[in-house]
Amino acid sequence: RLGNTLLAESPARAEVEHARALELYERIGDIRGQARAHINMGIAARFEARIDEASNAFDRAISVAKAAGMPDMWGLAALNLGVAFQQRGEYDRARDRLGEALGLFAAAKQGESQLVALYNMAHVERELGLWDSAAGLYEATTPLAQRIGQSDIEIGATAGGGLCRLELQRFDLAHAALAEVRARLAVRPDWFQGREIAEALGIRVDAADGKGDEALSRFEIAVALAEAADLYSAAWLAVECAPALFPFDRPRAFRQIDRFAARVKQLANPELTRRYESLILG
Repeated sequence: RLGNTLLAESPARAEVEHARALELYERIGDIRGQARAHINMGIAARFEARIDEASNAFDRAISVAKAAGMPDMWGLAALNLGVAFQQRGEYDRARDRLGEALGLFAAAKQGESQLVALYNMAHVERELGLWDSAAGLYEATTPLAQRIGQSDIEIGATAGGGLCRLELQRFDLAHAALAEVRARLAVRPDWFQGREIAEALGIRVDAADGKGDEALSRFEIAVALAEAADLYSAAWLAVECAPALFPFDRPRAFRQIDRFAARVKQLANPELTRRYESLILG
């Protein structure tokens, strides 16, 4: 629990505490504790963009949980491994692991965990450019998030669906999604996982509406807030929105690309790296 409280402000310290917990769990033969400690160590590594280390930790958790017949822990480790593969741009492997997690959670009747797996599957489809498929998954996610009371996921899923509609040039549906998202964000000043999707929708819709100054200001503020929380989210937000802002002020928008161009390679995500290189070379 100490490791979990340290995760956001100091992932490295959190990982040290989880490693201590793992040692204690091994000493007393607590298999469930060992699996959870491996998962938590992987999450801490992922927070610092050490994706290979995170993936190895999640693999160890799967091995431990699978051997002990613990489908809930197995599913949780598979879910996190799927997210790690997604952040590394290995979308087929991400799909496989997220599908595995979804099946395990369904068998264990864990609705909240099923929701998280479904939400991340929608992200993978969106990253692959499968807009209709992704929009359908986001639409399935939203009412489930409402029922369970997961407002972060509800906002992210609504925004993700809006981005898909924007790509499909369904501007009416994108505007409707944005109106709903902004109403929810009005009472959520904090940064949360998935907020980068909501910010991206607002920036890109404003840009599509010709509101260049508003979009650029929102872009700069959102990237700075995202960077304080998570490098991957900030790098994704920058490359997702910058091209839409180039017609208004290319040098100003491009500063955010320059900001992450060197650091994005440490994320070991070939697709994200390709997108950055395309903008720099183009």
